[in-house]
Amino acid sequence: MKTKILLLFFFLSIIPFASKAQHGEEGGMWERFKAQKISFITSNLNLTPEEAQKFWPLYNEFEKKRIDLQLQKRELDHKFKKESSTLSENEVEKMLSSLNDIFFDEAKLLKEYNKKFMQIIPPKKVFLLYQVENQFRANMIRQFKPPHPGGGSH
Repeated sequence: MKTKILLLFFFLSIIPFASKAQHGEEGGMWERFKAQKISFITSNLNLTPEEAQKFWPLYNEFEKKRIDLQLQKRELDHKFKKESSTLSENEVEKMLSSLNDIFFDEAKLLKEYNKKFMQIIPPKKVFLLYQVENQFRANMIRQFKPPHPGGGSH
C-alpha cells in the first residue's frame, strides 16, 4: 500500500514533464492526471477563463521549478539511505547544508511565485491554491488506496 501511495506522489510530482517526454498509453495516463489536476484546481479556485489563461502557464513554470527542488531533496535522501554507514560526519554536514539550501530555495520560490500569482488572481485564491493542491493529492490517494478491510473508511 505504501508503494502505491509513493508511486502516486511520484506521478503527481512529474506531471509537468509528461507531455514533453511521454507518448502512447503512458502519455495518455499523464495527460489524464494533468487534465484532472487542471480541472480540479480551476474549479475549486473558481478561475475565470481570463484568469485561467494567465494562471496555468505561470503555475506550470512554478511547478517545474518546485519539482526540480524536490528531486534534489530526493537525491540527497537516496544518497544518505544508500551510503549512510560509510559517510563521514563532514560529508553528512555537507549534505545537511545542501538540504538547508534546498529548503531555502523552496521558500524563495514560493515567495517569488506568490507575488506573480497575485498579479493574476486575488490573494485569497493564491492562499486557497495550496489548500486545493493538498485536496487534489488526498483525492488521488483515496482513488489509488485499496478499500479498508471491514468496509470502514479509515
